[in-house]
Amino acid sequence: MSRCMLSEGSELWIKINLRNYELVLRAAEEQGFRLMLPVSLSLHKDMPEKHWCYLRCFYVLGGSLHDSPIETNSVTVVCAIASKRSVPGRKATAEDNATGSSRVNQNICAENTSFVAVCLPILHADHDPVLEYSRDPDLPFYHYLKERENVLLVPATA
Repeated sequence: MSRCMLSEGSELWIKINLRNYELVLRAAEEQGFRLMLPVSLSLHKDMPEKHWCYLRCFYVLGGSLHDSPIETNSVTVVCAIASKRSVPGRKATAEDNATGSSRVNQNICAENTSFVAVCLPILHADHDPVLEYSRDPDLPFYHYLKERENVLLVPATA
């Protein structure tokens, strides 16, 4: 992908379901971040198995290998984290079915964001793509992750 398909910084969408959500949160925790989508704690702890929403991310050059088959390859993206000073990043801000007009998706200035890099597989073993160029307009979507308080996650599945 880094050689011919996308420009660095291109917007992509992570298809969030339980499997992909765990991958994003685990990668963030490895970098010292405790993050979640700006959703209710019950949804955060009980993410659906099937595709439920989208998380905006941005493509980073160099995450994929040019000589590996797509089935075993990965891609690096960055996701924005809204700071607690912004409305999307506040502790009480939650929107389980976010749209373009939701508080959790409002534009915020760059000084109220940080980024986390996430390396994701391009495809899962069942050939289900992890990332998409565009999102289904009927499903909820999120522009930002936010810091989470002391909540227990569902154990990661193998």
